[in-house]
Amino acid sequence: MDVRNRILFLLDKFVINQCTQAETDELFGYLGSPAYDELLKEHIATSLENGAEGLNLPLDRSETLVNNIMNGSNGSQFILKSIHKKQRIRRMIAIAAVIILVAVMSVFSVNRFFQRNTDDLVTIPDEHETLTVNHNKTNKALSVALEDGSVVILQPNASLYYPAKFGAQNRSVKLVGDAFFEIAKDPNKPFLVHHDNLVTRVLGTSFYIKHNDNDDLVEVEVRTGRVEVYKPTKKNTEGKGKLDNGVIITPNQKVRYDDRTQLFSTSLVDIPVPISQPSNATTRSYSFDKEKLSVILDIIQKDYGIKIELEQHHVAECLFSGNIDGLSLYTKLDIMVTALGLHYELKGTTILITGKGCL
Repeated sequence: MDVRNRILFLLDKFVINQCTQAETDELFGYLGSPAYDELLKEHIATSLENGAEGLNLPLDRSETLVNNIMNGSNGSQFILKSIHKKQRIRRMIAIAAVIILVAVMSVFSVNRFFQRNTDDLVTIPDEHETLTVNHNKTNKALSVALEDGSVVILQPNASLYYPAKFGAQNRSVKLVGDAFFEIAKDPNKPFLVHHDNLVTRVLGTSFYIKHNDNDDLVEVEVRTGRVEVYKPTKKNTEGKGKLDNGVIITPNQKVRYDDRTQLFSTSLVDIPVPISQPSNATTRSYSFDKEKLSVILDIIQKDYGIKIELEQHHVAECLFSGNIDGLSLYTKLDIMVTALGLHYELKGTTILITGKGCL
């Protein structure tokens, strides 16, 4: 992690009260040097611009306010007063003013996020309600239990913002970083995860959200159930009607959102897993003796919830013999298509089998 990202990382930890004493000393050590003034100005200006609407602060006031704080002038005295006149003391006061203002803006942004109501499908919580912030500052996954019975597995450096008790219309949380969600079913109260300018909406399912800071990509993978991922707009209602600004994905599918192009793309997950088992057995046998390819593919489609198509319909009659129990889906397919003189390729969320087949 370079110095720039390290400073921003420590600053974000500081404003949610997650810094150790050593990290706090490190942060103020960085900020004590004028070399990082531009970085600090950029960070506070972004916070001001993001919160200007709720504070009724004109955007053109951001630069003026930032300059006042960084210069330690009277503009920063409304945040933190001091009678010290020495340059270093004034500079530390200015730094403290910046951090305090960023903290105020961070809290304001989280609270405003939960008050958008119909714009982002969020129920307004009680005005006196305090949001819980759970930040995983360990190097291991952290399990967080919510009041509705849902469980969130936070990856290292991820944060989850959530109310002590969900509202009457839905269950809304905010995620920063990566996490796996196991959502308790409640048909009357959808579960909404706000992350990276997107909303992931479910009723009861399990899914994984990943964020890549390097290329502005966000991925949502579905383990079970049905998931909607979309950009919130004023036209969104409680999930009813046509979803024209997002996608719907099902088990073993994933969607990738590129924030630079604002485009969604769907595909299969890297390692598909069975989503169902036959009712009369704990596990299904994948040992076949001269079985038609069409029958085997039908079993795979039911077990994995993945659509498989044949480019040449006559290959459905090809016969396969072999034991492919306990292998991953793609290994199963590799063995079958090789034995039958076929090939397969991934087309979005569909597997297409090509070739003349039947060696």
